[in-house]
Amino acid sequence: MDVLDFTNTAEVLRVLRKRLTPVEQAESLIDTIEGHQEHARKAAVLLPFFVEDGRLQLALIRRASTLRAHSGEIAFPGGKVDPSDHSVIMTALREAHEEIGLEPARVEALGVLPPVFTVVSNYLITRWWRTCQPAWVGWYCKRARSMSS
Repeated sequence: MDVLDFTNTAEVLRVLRKRLTPVEQAESLIDTIEGHQEHARKAAVLLPFFVEDGRLQLALIRRASTLRAHSGEIAFPGGKVDPSDHSVIMTALREAHEEIGLEPARVEALGVLPPVFTVVSNYLITRWWRTCQPAWVGWYCKRARSMSS
């Protein structure tokens, strides 16, 4: 097996595109798992990658300390599927926009991972990988750093 050079952003993105399931197949992945967890609630998270100072980074959020569930935890942007969402991908985009101001037009889909079922909260979560354009990244990093200070 070849060792992946994580300092080579283009190579990392090429490998992710090759190994992840295409976004168009996200719903079929859910259907496979949902058959075993028919009462699960659907959710989606975004794994937003970006390049800063020549290095690949992953954006995370810290959940508000005032929330009833999972307060103060580090998480990916995302949440439950709303009735107005046309797909789990739309859910991830909507939630990322609400939580970190990520404009959907500033991202490129890389693919999806198989959904995971969380027993405690009864969610079937689709994980979706995206890359973000540098203009958004600078704003997000500056905002995140000022919020953590």
